[in-house]
Amino acid sequence: MAASPHLRPEPGTTASSPLAPVAYNNAERAGRTHGESVTENWKPQEGKIVAGKFRLTQQLGGSDHSVVFLTERTEEPKKAVIKLVPAVNAESQILRWKLDTKLPHPHLLRIFESGQCELNGHQLLYVVMEYAEEDLSQILPHRPLTANEAREMLPPVLDALTYLHGKGFVHGGLKPANILAIADRVKLSSDSISAISEEVVADGSKTPGAYDPPEALEGKISAREDVWSLGMTLAEVLTLHRPVYDPAKKQEPSLPKELEAPFRDIVKGCLQLDPKNRLTITEIKTRLAPSPAIPKPVQSKLPARKSSKLLYLVPVVALVIILAYAMWPKGNSPDVSPSQAVQVEEKPKPTPSTPSSKQPQRKISEAMNSRPQPPVAKTAASGAKASVLQQVLPQVPDSAMRTISGKIRVRVKVSVDATGNVTETTLDSSSSSKYFNRMAREAAEKWKFAPGQINRQPAPSEWLLHFTFTSKSTEATSEQVTR
Repeated sequence: MAASPHLRPEPGTTASSPLAPVAYNNAERAGRTHGESVTENWKPQEGKIVAGKFRLTQQLGGSDHSVVFLTERTEEPKKAVIKLVPAVNAESQILRWKLDTKLPHPHLLRIFESGQCELNGHQLLYVVMEYAEEDLSQILPHRPLTANEAREMLPPVLDALTYLHGKGFVHGGLKPANILAIADRVKLSSDSISAISEEVVADGSKTPGAYDPPEALEGKISAREDVWSLGMTLAEVLTLHRPVYDPAKKQEPSLPKELEAPFRDIVKGCLQLDPKNRLTITEIKTRLAPSPAIPKPVQSKLPARKSSKLLYLVPVVALVIILAYAMWPKGNSPDVSPSQAVQVEEKPKPTPSTPSSKQPQRKISEAMNSRPQPPVAKTAASGAKASVLQQVLPQVPDSAMRTISGKIRVRVKVSVDATGNVTETTLDSSSSSKYFNRMAREAAEKWKFAPGQINRQPAPSEWLLHFTFTSKSTEATSEQVTR
C-alpha cells in the first residue's frame, strides 16, 4: 500500500505489498540504537524456515533496517508476520520483546515470540507478531479522518497509552503507521515499547524522527514523549499536515490552520516544548469528552413545578363549578354535570390525529438531522416535470470505505440547463470530510436529466442530490426543487 504523499520513506525503503501495513517495516527507535543495514534481496528467501519452525511464506516489505515476511504458527491465530532485524544489541532487544509479551492489552499488537536466528549467512533477530490488515498511514493518501472518526480512534489509543504508562513503559513510536486495524479493533504496534527506567545513550549521531519530541536528542525516555507524538499524529490524520517544528529555533510548533476545536486545543497542549507543561492522557480524555448539556437541570425542574400547580388548580376549579351548579336557578340548570365539568379540564385522550405519548418516539439523532425539505418544482398545466436519465455514483476506493464509521451524508445542489446537462454544482449540505464532499460533487457533475417543459418548451431545472456513504455501499437519491 502506498505511503502518505507528504511522508518520505527512509533511504533504501522498499515498497510494501498490499498485504503489509508499513508499521511492520519500522526501524529501531530513532537515535537510540545503531542498527546495521539490511540491503540483501530477500525475495529468494521465501519458503525457507527460520528458528526451525517459521516458514517465510511471502515477503511483505522491508527497509534498510528490517525485512518482514508472512508466516504461520502452530497455535491460534495461525496467520502472523515475522520481522527480521540485524543481531545488534541482541540480548537487550530480545529482553525488550519478551517484556512486551507480558503486556497484554486489547489495544496493543500481540507479540507471540522472539529470538535469534541465522538466515543465508546473516545473524538476525526475529519477532513474530499479530497480523494486521492495515494501518492508519494507508488511509491518509485517500483522505483525512473526519472529526467523528478521530473521536472513535482516540479512546483505544489513549487506553493503550494509559496502560503502558501505568506499567512503567513508553510506546516510543507513536505515529499513523503504528496505529493498526485488526478486524474492527484499533491497536498500537508493540515492538518499539521501552521501559521508562531504561538508559539510552545519545551521542548525536542520529536526528530525531518527525514525530519525536525535542528531548529525544538527549536520549530521555518519559511518558510525555508519547503525548508529543500523539499531538503530531492527531494533527496529521485530521488535516494531512504535521505541525511545523524547527528544533533549532526552539519555538512551539506551528499548527495547521485547518485544525478545529476541540482538537486544536488538544494538539497545542500536547506540543509544549517543556514536557512538564504537556497535557496528561487523563486531561486529553477530559478535553475530548463532550460537554454536558446545560439545559438539563432546568428542564428537570419544570415538570415538577407544573404538576404541583395542577394539584391545587383542579380541586379549586371543581369547587367553583359545584357552587355555581348549586346556585343556578331551577329549570335553567346547565346540561353538564359537575363531574363532567371537571373532566373538561382534563387532557383529551389521544385521537387518530393526536399521536399517543405511548407511541415510539423518534431518535434524537433523527430529529436533529431532519430538515424541512425544499418544495418540489411546480410546472404549468401545459408543462411536464424533468426526470433523471443518468445517475452516477462516486467511485470510492475500498480502502477509503473501510475507514467510514456510521454514515457520511453529502447533499449537492445542481443546476441543469434546457438540454439536461449539469451546468453548476454547489454543496447544499456538506460533511466534515473534504474528501467525500469532493467525491460527491464530481459524481454530481456527470448526472444527466430529461429537461422539463413549460408551455411545451424545454426548461432548465434545479435538483438536490443526496449522497450517503457507508463502509459497505454508496447510495444516491434525487429531488427536483423550484427555481
